[in-house]
Amino acid sequence: MWLAFSLLVMVAFDLSALVRYITRFTEESFAMLIAIIFIFEALNKQYKTMKHKPVNFHPDDPLDYTCICNMSRTDLTDDESMYTG
Repeated sequence: MWLAFSLLVMVAFDLSALVRYITRFTEESFAMLIAIIFIFEALNKQYKTMKHKPVNFHPDDPLDYTCICNMSRTDLTDDESMYTG
């Protein structure tokens, strides 16, 4: 209903003629805003990816893949205790 009312007002007062007052500067400003938003989003995703999974700048150094699991017998459920013997 709101859209229908807006369109009727635009048609009644011939508001489409006001388009000629929109200059190239306004169009370029909106295009610049959209470009900045896309660039910001891309850089933000890049930053989050680099923070979560950093780049290994020393590929020749050995990586430490040690894993220590300290699981007591009380942590095991009945199903898991079947497989541990």
